[in-house]
Amino acid sequence: MPPQNLQQVARANSNQPSEPEEGPEISDTESVVDLQRRISTLDLALQSQAATEADLREALKHSQLLNITLVNKLRERNEEIDRLKANQRQCGCGKASTVPTLVQHEDDIKRKAKQFAVMHELWLDNEVFQKLRPGPMTLYEFLPEHFHELLLRHKQFGKIFQQAASSGRASHLNTLRQALPTILDMPSQLFALGNTERSKSPALQALLKRDPNSNTYPTYPPILFPKDADGKMPKLFHSVPLMKALQVILFGASSLTNPGCAKHDTNGKIWGVTSVSSGAIAGVAILVRFILSPDKKFEAVGGKSGIKYAAQYTKYKELLDKGLTDPNNTQIRNLIVTWNRNVFAREHRTTSTAPPETDSEPDADDILLAMQETENIEDNMTRINDNGADINNDHIDDMYTANPFNNRDVETEVIEPPAPHSIPRFAQSSALAQNTAGIF
Repeated sequence: MPPQNLQQVARANSNQPSEPEEGPEISDTESVVDLQRRISTLDLALQSQAATEADLREALKHSQLLNITLVNKLRERNEEIDRLKANQRQCGCGKASTVPTLVQHEDDIKRKAKQFAVMHELWLDNEVFQKLRPGPMTLYEFLPEHFHELLLRHKQFGKIFQQAASSGRASHLNTLRQALPTILDMPSQLFALGNTERSKSPALQALLKRDPNSNTYPTYPPILFPKDADGKMPKLFHSVPLMKALQVILFGASSLTNPGCAKHDTNGKIWGVTSVSSGAIAGVAILVRFILSPDKKFEAVGGKSGIKYAAQYTKYKELLDKGLTDPNNTQIRNLIVTWNRNVFAREHRTTSTAPPETDSEPDADDILLAMQETENIEDNMTRINDNGADINNDHIDDMYTANPFNNRDVETEVIEPPAPHSIPRFAQSSALAQNTAGIF
C-alpha cells in the first residue's frame, strides 16, 4: 500500500476539512481546544509509519506557520487589553496599569535600533519580529530584558525599530559625506549628493577598482586595504580611512582633529560602546563604498554600479565572525585590536596594556579566507569559507592604488532594504571586549 500524504493522514484522524495549501489559518472564533486538537492531529500523523521526509518537512512548515499566527494573535489580544486598560484610566475606573507601553519606551527603542544597525546588523527583515527567540545572539539577545515583553506584545515594535534604524543609516551617510573629503584628502564636491559624475572620477574609481576600464567592481576593493598592501589578504580591513569613518559615526567629526575633547552626546558615548564589532567593520565598509560609488540609492544592489551591497555586507561579517570564534585564529583578533586603537584612540592610550604593535605581516594561513597561498588576492581565486562562497575572478582582479521596511529619504538619497534574509550570529560589544581583553 503506497504511503499516504501527511495531510491525508491528519484529516483522516481528525475528520477535519481540507486545509489550504499555503498553511494554517486561525479564525477569531477558534477555541484553544480546537487549536490543541489540530496540534494533536499533527503529532498522530508524524507517528504514522507512512510519514515520509517530505511529510515531516510539511509538518514542520505547518507548525511554524501556526506558531507565527499564534504569536500575532497574542499580540492583537494584548494590544486590545492595553487599550481597554487605557480607557479605564481615562474614565477614572480601575487601577493604574503596570503593563509596559511603546509610548513609554519609544525613545529607548529608537536608540537601541540605531545602535543595532551600526554595531551588529546593517539590514533587518520583518521575519525577525515574528519570532519569540530568533536564535542565539540575535536581536532578542541584544535588547534589554525589559524590551522582550514589548517585542512580544506590540506589532508596532518592529516598525518603530526598523524606521529608527533606517533613519540612523541616513544620518550616518550624510555625516560621512561631509567627513570623507577630510579623511581621504579629496575635494568635497566629489561627495556631494547632486554629483552624478563619480563614476568618471579617477580618484574615486581608484578606491573602488584598480583597472579604470573594468565594468565591474570587485568584492574586495582597494578601499578595504592600506595603501601599501597591494591587495594582500592578510591586510584586508586594515584600512585607516575606514577606521576613521567609524570613529566619525561613533564620536563625531571633531574626534579626528581633537580626540581628547569628544562630546558626551555622541553615539559612542550614548551607546556605551567600548569595542568595535564584526557588524561595525562590515557596515562602515559598505557605507563608504556606497558613498564612493556612482549609485544614488542605498539598496541591496547598486542601481548603477551593480555592487551587491547586502550580499557583500553579509560576506564580510560572516568572515569576521568566523575568525572571532576560531580559537586558533589570531588574524581577526589582531585586526580588532588595531581598529580599537584607532577608533577609541584616547581611551586605549590611557587604559591599554597591550604590547606595541609590530609591523610584521600576519601569516597567510591565519587569514579567514580559505584561499590557496594568498600572498596577493589578484593571483588567487578560491573559496572564502566553508559555506562554499566562491570569489569570482572578475571580482578580485582589481586592487589598491591610492551601512524590508519603510525607509526615509535623505534629500535625494533613498535607503531600501535587501531581500529578506535571516540574521547571522553577531558578537555583542561586551562579548567582543571580553574576547580581546587579554590582548589590550
